[in-house]
Amino acid sequence: AAAAAAAATAAVGRKQKVTPIKKEACRLMRLFVFGNVCSTEEIDEDEAITATIGTRDEVASVYGVWAQLDANKSGRTDLKEFREFARRYVRLKRPALKGTADFGGDDIETFVHKLCDKVERLLLSKKSSFVMEDMMRLLWPAAVSPQLKTMSQWARETAEAARKEKIPAPPVLPMEEFEGLVSIFRLYDDKKSGKLTFDQLIKLGVLHDYQLEQYRREWDHSGDGLLDLLEFCEMMCPAGFRAHPGARVGSLADGRKVFFDSLLLCWRLEDGACELNSNGSKLIRTP
Repeated sequence: AAAAAAAATAAVGRKQKVTPIKKEACRLMRLFVFGNVCSTEEIDEDEAITATIGTRDEVASVYGVWAQLDANKSGRTDLKEFREFARRYVRLKRPALKGTADFGGDDIETFVHKLCDKVERLLLSKKSSFVMEDMMRLLWPAAVSPQLKTMSQWARETAEAARKEKIPAPPVLPMEEFEGLVSIFRLYDDKKSGKLTFDQLIKLGVLHDYQLEQYRREWDHSGDGLLDLLEFCEMMCPAGFRAHPGARVGSLADGRKVFFDSLLLCWRLEDGACELNSNGSKLIRTP
């Protein structure tokens, strides 16, 4: 990792030429992987497209997408697999992109068609499948070989972090207990609105005033200041379970909170994180 980082540093200033077709492919792939072209408001689209190396967070996002795409762990994917995955991923995993504005006026099918056309023309003209580093070539078309190798190393370290952090998913709450929580929700929801306010829960004695902000942060997933049925059930779920099969939060039997990490694609403890030291040479754990 240290050698790769040194090589990437030495490559600073060297760039591949970004042709118009590579620029468009980069824009499409960035929308697909990151949800936007620019990672921060501080840079414009041209700066993002001509960047020669991504951040660790961006590379972790690339790994997260690739790990779902490469479900059979072969390390490669072909155009058919990519097209089928792209349709599912854009529809189900990137709801923020469903508005036509994010596709430049295109619907989902048109967007996927354009993306796959660029993948085929740039990655599959001389071979039948591509690897994660090829996807990085589209995301950072100005990158040269040492920088691509550095990002590939970061992706491997992300995969190792996922392996070390992974814990079994908490079991789903037994149906009779889940139905009990549903009954409680319906009892509290006397207006039949399908929502509960945190103020209601305080008045009912479910929460204390001092818990208000903490519980809003932890359980108001939609950010509307209200709890729907599933959010309420997740909040009230007993230790050692997750409330329902689709829940991405739960706890261990000892009460420690766990969640499904969508980047590392595994369940892990909420109170621990896997980080890399300054030169990226090894993994360290932080509380």
